[in-house]
Amino acid sequence: MLDIQQGQILHLNPMGSVIFMRLQQGETESKIIDEIAQEFRMRPEIVQKDLSEFLLSLERRGLIRNYRASEGL
Repeated sequence: MLDIQQGQILHLNPMGSVIFMRLQQGETESKIIDEIAQEFRMRPEIVQKDLSEFLLSLERRGLIRNYRASEGL
């Protein structure tokens, strides 16, 4: 992922890549949690925590805005 404002290239792990792709497709947070929990065989609570941290990180970098308010990018 390219952060033009910071002049940086960000590397995403496989789960981060899946999450970002689904955000771009406009999927809701709850749908992303359910799908990732099934795909990676993880408990939904863990996925929710990881997703929240990932979204917060993207917001801090200015790559997304108010995700929870708009349920998408």
